[in-house]
Amino acid sequence: PEYFLEAIRKHQSITSLKLVNLHRSCAHLVVFEENNLQNLQDLTLDGCNVEEEGGAFVALVLSRNPMLKKLSIDRIRTWSQGIRQLASSLGNHSSLQVLTARDNGITDADFELLAPALLAHPTLKDLDLSKNEISQTTVVANIISNNSVLQKLSLHSDSNSNP
Repeated sequence: PEYFLEAIRKHQSITSLKLVNLHRSCAHLVVFEENNLQNLQDLTLDGCNVEEEGGAFVALVLSRNPMLKKLSIDRIRTWSQGIRQLASSLGNHSSLQVLTARDNGITDADFELLAPALLAHPTLKDLDLSKNEISQTTVVANIISNNSVLQKLSLHSDSNSNP
């Protein structure tokens, strides 16, 4: 992980970073490297093993990257420990436009905690929560009708469905 981190340190102007299926220590080293990713606008953490920290880890990612416009966090699957922190970070993050969180095991209860932040989010245009365990269409309809910025919402649960 150290050689990878050294490469990141040398390229502080990185605007897009994809970390797919990384072990927890690698993801932490890169994401939490202070002051080195200030220009980051597009971050993919798909399948990164962040263990029980799921939502709390993503919340820290948002708080450390205020310029982030696009975040993909597919297959992290450990939300229950940090869903409140994630909701709070979403509510305080003012530049995020695209959030992709497919196949994370997000339940109706998790979604109820996230819904207020998603409803009020001032810049979120594209939200993909496909392949999760969300079934409350009322909450989803509420987001659609009350978030005037949202342009695309994907919630399909079948891998053969179209978003």
